[in-house]
Amino acid sequence: MKKDKLQNIISSIPYILKNFSSYIKEKVDDNGQNILDNSNGAIGSLIKLFGKDVIDKYYDKIEKDKLENFGQITYLKASLIQFSQSLENVLEEKIIEIDDYILISEEIQTIITKKIDNININNLLPILNPIYHPIVKFVKESLYEILLGFNITNEEWESLNKDFNKNIENTLRTTFGEELYTKHKEEIKDFILNEREVRLLNDMVYLNKIGFKENESLRYEKTLGVWAKLEKLSDLGKEKKNHIEKTNSNLKNVEELIENYFTSKEEDTMLKEIVFIVSDFGKGKSVFLKQYASKLAKEYIRKHEGYFPIYFNLREYNNYSPKIQYGIINDFLQKKYAIDITSDEFKLKKYIFLIDSLDESGELNSSHITSVIDSIQDIQNMDPIKCRDNKIIITTRPFEDGLESKIKMHRPYCDEKGNEYYISINGFTKSQFNNWIKNSISDYLQKNEIETNSFTKKIISSINDKDLDVHKLLTDNDTLTIEELKRPIFAYMIYQLIINNVNFSKVGKTGIYLSFLNLLTKEAKHIDDKNYNFNLEEEIESRNILHAISSLWMNEKHQGKQGILKKRYI
Repeated sequence: MKKDKLQNIISSIPYILKNFSSYIKEKVDDNGQNILDNSNGAIGSLIKLFGKDVIDKYYDKIEKDKLENFGQITYLKASLIQFSQSLENVLEEKIIEIDDYILISEEIQTIITKKIDNININNLLPILNPIYHPIVKFVKESLYEILLGFNITNEEWESLNKDFNKNIENTLRTTFGEELYTKHKEEIKDFILNEREVRLLNDMVYLNKIGFKENESLRYEKTLGVWAKLEKLSDLGKEKKNHIEKTNSNLKNVEELIENYFTSKEEDTMLKEIVFIVSDFGKGKSVFLKQYASKLAKEYIRKHEGYFPIYFNLREYNNYSPKIQYGIINDFLQKKYAIDITSDEFKLKKYIFLIDSLDESGELNSSHITSVIDSIQDIQNMDPIKCRDNKIIITTRPFEDGLESKIKMHRPYCDEKGNEYYISINGFTKSQFNNWIKNSISDYLQKNEIETNSFTKKIISSINDKDLDVHKLLTDNDTLTIEELKRPIFAYMIYQLIINNVNFSKVGKTGIYLSFLNLLTKEAKHIDDKNYNFNLEEEIESRNILHAISSLWMNEKHQGKQGILKKRYI
């Protein structure tokens, strides 16, 4: 029943949002010149356009029942009012002169109408929370797109967003009226998720974004893999071409393999179980884990039941304490989300812990890795009975010192003959590579033009040709090998080089790496330090270091050393 009601909430949202577009059109028609004459630039016009008095006059005509449809029209009205107030609080002094208000306003209406028409109901999440409500989020995302056209900076948007989030609940309360707001809260109490729970789940949902750059949202290809014999772990990365082609027919969805693992285990072993996903760099381990976390988070939000996903990247291992009671995951939840996993509201959930990048947790020696895994698994000691339902998945690149023995200690998947297995990610099949390249470039071309050179012209001009085999084109001229093209990271490199008109057909593998590194943004190179300010000398030094690392890695990889680099080499 709860699930059906939540779905009804979502299904009515596109209809409610039509009022957003209608409001823009009517206010422009009625007040366009008046707003222009009494405003100070484009930001001032937006403040006037979404001013409370103007919004009240519009909604007085259409507002029948503030509580109807779980108060959705009231959420829309409150969002518009709060946007205007936040603009005034944060950006009132930012003056952007405009010559034609009507033209700008029609562009705003076009943006909003297009976004409404393109709403995917499956992507809307029924979170009945003032900040994360789907209508509130839609309004903010639409207006952010508008403000980008006025060259708002990231810092300005972050300040505006912070002001909006801080005040939206009070504005919502005022818009409903105190008595009706109390009734509304009572009406939705059975559908409310804990605020800290919502913040974590929202972060999990947005892990599904693919791409290094802020404005990138690339497609996801299903992650395929196989059960690989643990005794052959040391051979990983040394596959021959005929072996690669032979195993493609055995590939399965990695989600299915994970499910097979847990359903094959006996109840008395569950506290020891860990699924290990081991693959070399660039095969898509992190992307898979993030997509899986996002999928599970969406399912939990829609059903209010099932597995509660927690993604943690062990690059952050040193930011948290592994020695705290119940280990590093508990410390991560406390510090980042103020969540006490032992509290009544959290301890009864079923968790799936998605732990990424074991190989990036620190020193790759047996002692350290044992400490890391023990600290992860310590969360299972919270309640040895209830925690039998929890699942732990760990991804890592292969390394030599003790990985095989660690997998053996945690109940690996076994066949009838007693052979032990881990999950090995395949990367892209040939068809997946072609599909991803074609779809990604096609999506890019919908918004941008691409200049071409002699090599990329054929790809761009034939992008809608089903018979075009980009994979074959790249292997036939020895640009990259079949094994390299299995790695989604190479597909992303090729995509970036194509859309940036780089002729990479004759530069070789190292040239592709170096060209790609030059295209990466500062944000991508300093992914955890986006506010770091460069000067030109530092940027050149950083690029030289990246180039050196790239070249040395290629040299080590060529010698069959799995791309291992030591600090003294650089």
